[in-house]
Parts: sequence; structure tokens; C-alpha cells
Amino acid sequence: MKIFIPDYVKDVINTIENFGGEAFLVGGCVRDTLLNKTPDDYDIATSLLPEETLGLFEKTIATGIKHGTVTVVSHGKNIEVTTYRTDGSYIDSRHPENVCFVRNLKDDLSRRDFTVNALAYNDKKGLVDHFGGVDDLKNKILRTVGEPIERFSEDKLRIMRLFRFSAQLGFAIEENTLCSAIELSHKLYEISRERIAVELYKTLLSDYPQNINPLLKTDALSFCGITECKISDSLKRLPKERFIRFFAFASCANLSATEICNQLKTDKALLNYCNELKELTEFKILSSSDCKKALNKFSRKAVEDSMIIKNQSADIVKKVIDSGEPYKTEHLKINGNDLHEIGLSGKNIGDTLSLLTNFVIENPTQNKRQKLIDIACNNK
Repeated sequence: MKIFIPDYVKDVINTIENFGGEAFLVGGCVRDTLLNKTPDDYDIATSLLPEETLGLFEKTIATGIKHGTVTVVSHGKNIEVTTYRTDGSYIDSRHPENVCFVRNLKDDLSRRDFTVNALAYNDKKGLVDHFGGVDDLKNKILRTVGEPIERFSEDKLRIMRLFRFSAQLGFAIEENTLCSAIELSHKLYEISRERIAVELYKTLLSDYPQNINPLLKTDALSFCGITECKISDSLKRLPKERFIRFFAFASCANLSATEICNQLKTDKALLNYCNELKELTEFKILSSSDCKKALNKFSRKAVEDSMIIKNQSADIVKKVIDSGEPYKTEHLKINGNDLHEIGLSGKNIGDTLSLLTNFVIENPTQNKRQKLIDIACNNK
């Protein structure tokens, strides 16, 4: 079996082999290529020690020397090159306390999470599959390398990764692997909430987000504000975009998106969006006037997404914006300075600008300086 390797990656492998070392593509890039997908990136495992790798290439970054990883810059692109290793004890439910560099590829592959991620390839030796990963790819099934309880006990985040891969690949989960993941899922509280959030986002953005339901049916994520819930098929019809799918996930599960954001320590942009969309769910947009009122108060994205969630066409938003009709205070033909000149001050200026904005939303052709000044004078 021949696997395509981009030239910038092949150059790194060739350089290592010419030095006398071994170098293999490993993990996700091999898996994705076998699934006829274009890998997002390429990782290389090598028999060389980190300092040997550093000395071979003109431009490198000492990314994780302690764990054997060097980032090699080839043709302007980054490739992680990691020394074959075995892991010591996992002290924080995520990372080994120490690693032992080895010269044997099989030892390195044996420490990996799932069989489909424990594949290696180079042009000289072809595909290396010590744990049945190829058959599992063909059968569309996920199982751990070795005993699942041991794999999940080493790194609890692997539980989230299991369901994420199932959702992304559309693969079933082997029974013993699934049972072990559920059995240990209550230990997910040991993982940082930020890492939980990243895996959840990736799952929600997948083709089969409902594949995480076996985990969500437990209270394993209650420490993140996510109690027993279920993702419905309706989530799949939404755009593959983090904000809208996250809000829809919380809504269909009758959860507070704002609370989950706080618990997962998400970015402020997502939190603000969820707060906007929560208000917009009660906002009826049936006309261009309604749309302009919404755009006056909320972001365009939140307005469009609120309509998508309600199964309404969001085309009206683009039409309103393209029309050039005013809907924000900054669209008015006057400003605060103009109002100050006619004798308004302080809070009265803001209140009057708000009144005038509402007026031009309903009467876009009346957005004229003198007309607005007249209205402001009459409301002094």
C-alpha cells in the first residue's frame, strides 16, 4: 500500500533516514489518509533523540524536548517530530511524569490511545499496524490499544476524545471500550474545563454529534453544568459553526448556555453571543422593521442565527443591510454634538438619539438632518 506524502514532509523523513535513523508518519495523518481525507497536519515519529533531530535541520523549535518533541520547519510548514518513547506514570490524569526514549517503533505505538491512531507509515517499510487499526478502520469501530481501563486511567481526556472521534468519523465504539469509558467518566472532573470545552466543540461540529449521547446521558459532566441530556438530530441541520451549534446544544438539552459557558470558562465572545441569542429567541422578526430593531440591539450574526434556529430564512437580514436603510444611532444624519447645540445635555442626549433611531427605523426616508432636529426640539 502506497500513501501519498507531501514533499515538505518527505524531505524531513529522508533527512532523518540519510542520517541513519528511522522516521514514520504516525497517528491521525495516517488514519485520515487511509480514509481518503486530507490530513490537517503531519506528525513524524523517529528513532533519533531530540538533540539529534535538532542538529539535523536548519530551522527547528524546541517544542517539547522533555517529551521528545521537536518542531521542524520544512518549506515554511511546521512538522512535529517526536522520538519513540514509552510513558511513565500519569500524575495529573493527562501527562506522564516522565518518558523513556526507546529505539523500537512498536513500543512507541503501544502507548497510543486507539488502534486507528496507532498506525505508522513510510515508503520503505510501508504501513505498520501492530494492533489491528486497519481492520478497525474498515469496520468503522473504535477500540483502545490494550486494556481500555488502563488507557482511560492514564489520561481521562481520552474519554472525551473517544466520543469526539466517534462523532467525527461516524464510527461505532467497541463494547468493552464504551463500557470502560462510561465506568470512568465520573473522573472527567480531573481534567481542565478548557480541555473539556475544546473536545466538546469538536464533537458538536462533527457530522455525528449525537454519538456523544451515551456520555451525556450520565452525570459525568455535571461539574461543567451539563447534566443528563441528549443531542437531537436537529443539531445536524445547523451550520458547522461553533457558536450556533453550542447554543443549540444547550437549548435542546434544556440547559443554560450562559451557565455552561461560565463553567467551561469559554471565551468571552461565545458567552456574549449566547446572551444575545437567549434574548433573541423571544424576539419576533416578521418584517424589515422588526429586523432593523433587532440589528439595532444585537450583532448581525446573532440575528441571523436566531432565525436559522427558528427555521426562518435569514435572507431578510442581508436585504435590510444592503438596502442602506438606517437602523443604528450612528446611521442618523445628526449626532450628539448637534443635540448639544440645540440645548440638550447628559442623559437627554442619549434618550433623544434613541428616540430618533426608533423613528428612522420606522420612517427611513425621514432620516434628514433638519427633520431630526425638529423632532428633537419638539421633545426637549
